[in-house]
Amino acid sequence: MGRAGAIYSIVLTASVFMTGCTDPASHQGVRETVTTIRFVQQETGTRTTVDDSDQINDISLLVFDRFGKAGENIYTTESQHTLKLISGEPYSFYAFAGFGYQIYADDISEIDELTFSYTRLMTEKVMSLPRYAFLKDVIIKEDMDICMELGHLLAKVSLSVDRSCLDDDVSLNVTGLDICNCPAYSYIFNETDNVRPAERRDISWPHEYVMNMNITGTEQQGEVTIYVPEETFRHEAMSADPAGEDCIHVEIRMDYLSCSHYTSDGPLIYRLHIGDSLWCSDLGRNTHHKISICPIGDGLSSEGWRIDKTNLKEFGPSRFASFPESYIQGDIGDTLHLRCEFYPPHAPFDVGLEELEYDKAEGIYDYIIDEDGHGVRLILTGPGTGIVYMEAGSPVNEAAMWVIEVNLPPGPETVTDTSPYKSPCKTSTVQEFLRRQDVLLRHRPRVRDLSPSPPHG
Repeated sequence: MGRAGAIYSIVLTASVFMTGCTDPASHQGVRETVTTIRFVQQETGTRTTVDDSDQINDISLLVFDRFGKAGENIYTTESQHTLKLISGEPYSFYAFAGFGYQIYADDISEIDELTFSYTRLMTEKVMSLPRYAFLKDVIIKEDMDICMELGHLLAKVSLSVDRSCLDDDVSLNVTGLDICNCPAYSYIFNETDNVRPAERRDISWPHEYVMNMNITGTEQQGEVTIYVPEETFRHEAMSADPAGEDCIHVEIRMDYLSCSHYTSDGPLIYRLHIGDSLWCSDLGRNTHHKISICPIGDGLSSEGWRIDKTNLKEFGPSRFASFPESYIQGDIGDTLHLRCEFYPPHAPFDVGLEELEYDKAEGIYDYIIDEDGHGVRLILTGPGTGIVYMEAGSPVNEAAMWVIEVNLPPGPETVTDTSPYKSPCKTSTVQEFLRRQDVLLRHRPRVRDLSPSPPHG
């Protein structure tokens, strides 16, 4: 995994006392030996381990002697470092990688006090993901090679939205992503104390728009990666409303639209608990959690805390109207404006482009489609008979058709084509129109899979 997503800024705090260190080499009879420290990324042999290929940009290494005093304090950008230590003596090693600055401590007792906090979101240009490693009481041997495996301080969470099981009329568009109830700080090495710190905050995560993308040519969904601090706790009593509990969870804000409901004043919110359950969390550092949200049907089936429907509104009854009348006689050079108005406004609409193109090719008119796609302006260009057909899909399921005669000479051969429709009322459906025996129009419109309401008088 590269540095495609933003990460937390890590601020390290410690009590630092600059005091003199005892130099073991000053004693008689000691024997120094060259010791090589190699830094590697922790193996990814288990399916839960974070697999991250970011380069390690900086490493701060603290080396403590048998008395807990700091004998070496090293800051390097290299993957290994050579130093001289006393053979046969025990040393403890603590490494910090990706913090962006050197770490200081005089005594090993200060190590357990080191914490990191989440203060602001960082870009990929600032730092890599924070890592750590430690080895305690290592007995030094001649020309020893010590390997320190650097593991992540954070848990990685990969999120995606699978829309394949939603109803055809449902649209979910991610507009925001928040990591809620994050611990304000965690200890780096004292993992036993990383239990629900009192101070918490919500953090907005960028690049949430990736969750709206489908990967071309595959069934994969756009996936966003976030990083969260570890958290381990278990509630003694199960609460009916986990929203009031201090647990890490993710809130995905979405715009929602369907045939029956929509959001306008605020988002629909999906809440996800990353731990084992709503009342028990075991979110460990250096773990990877893949979560795919797969809403079914209308996407609103879950109740309570998991889906916040506060801003969800319901559409009223559907309506449909068409203008002007369904039969029009015009002269070359005239401009006609044909239009449909309907509710709800998001219903799919077909302005009848195929019919418009046919009549344009016949030289009857040219056309300009309205900006919103719900109407058309016809510029009459030649004699003939044409039709315009428009339809609104679910939940409106209505259609309108206009018969247009342009500069046709009077005569019995054309009267039967259009005389049944010379009344200022809504036209019949296309199906009814095509079933008439007296219809002799050259152009026969497509019959769509549509069941519009009966014409109104």
